[in-house]
Amino acid sequence: MQDERFEWDDTSANVSSVRDWRTSMSNAPISDNKHDRSRMTAEDWKRLDSMSDDEITAAALSDPDAQPLTEAQRAQMRRPALVKQLRHKLGMDRETFSVAYGVPLDTLKAWERHEAVPTPAEMAYLRVIEREPDKAKQMAPKVAAE
Repeated sequence: MQDERFEWDDTSANVSSVRDWRTSMSNAPISDNKHDRSRMTAEDWKRLDSMSDDEITAAALSDPDAQPLTEAQRAQMRRPALVKQLRHKLGMDRETFSVAYGVPLDTLKAWERHEAVPTPAEMAYLRVIEREPDKAKQMAPKVAAE
């Protein structure tokens, strides 16, 4: 019986994009490190360049720690909620954001967990916070820390 978790759909991945990305980038060094950010040495790149796309795909699939996601796994994935992205951008934890902008902590948690969706008015307020965080903080209703 074939394990469906390991089926490979050629339309969902383009192995040659690794080569395309590498050759489209500038050759100017970005740091003094001897290795690039992917930790691949010149020898590693040479070995990769000598492989066909089928060989690269086979090598990738043979790594048990790097298997492609199944459709069911991909369906369960969600983008982080806007409010969570905003909070991280501002460098705030939940409690600080809640007090600073007058958003009840339970509401904030529900939005971040996708248990509730901000109303259009709440969404507009989040956009104001995003564009003008200092002014929004000054105008925010005061909410007691929970």
